[in-house]
Amino acid sequence: MEKAAFEGWLESVSTTFLALSDQQRNQSLDHLISLSGAAQLRHLSNRLEALLKRDFLRLLPLELAFYLLRWLDPQTLLTCCLVCKQWNKVINACTEVWQSVCRDLGWRIDESIQDATHWKGVYLKAKLRMKQLREEDAFETSSLIGHSARVYALYYRDGLLCTGALLFIVVCLGVQTHSMSCFEKVTGGGRSPVFLPLVSNCSSRNFLSL
Repeated sequence: MEKAAFEGWLESVSTTFLALSDQQRNQSLDHLISLSGAAQLRHLSNRLEALLKRDFLRLLPLELAFYLLRWLDPQTLLTCCLVCKQWNKVINACTEVWQSVCRDLGWRIDESIQDATHWKGVYLKAKLRMKQLREEDAFETSSLIGHSARVYALYYRDGLLCTGALLFIVVCLGVQTHSMSCFEKVTGGGRSPVFLPLVSNCSSRNFLSL
């Protein structure tokens, strides 16, 4: 069929189709589908997917998209971030949503920070710490060994933990450096006792006066 004749036929069919009832339109489509080959069915499938499966988050104005996102719980928001790049971009741009999520956790919100990714990071870190607390894995534990006798005194200052025992020995442990120095009480000339290094990784001139 020539192009001009086809266009005239198509216009005539379209006019007639619009005059049909819904039931007649459906019957007409069913009949056309039954006459279609693989190429037509493939074309129909592609067209239907675009018509029926619309990405509402992509098509909606950002204001409406942000409003809808406020109704989602945090875990659903994180799941939606995995749908596609566009969804991830929209969700990570909604500052109010992530501020609200952090506020629900009891976080104090600084309104001057309007970076949505910042508040998303705050939420993820808080959730990780809460998970670690539940699993008793939030803090590292260390066993400090230095005394053979019972410890009766503890003193901490500037990252240095000092312990005193019955045997007149003071052990100083560097909490951050993991170093250890031992001092033994000796008789000093003054009123305060003087402790000299017993086993130490410090200079021999170092001493501890109490």
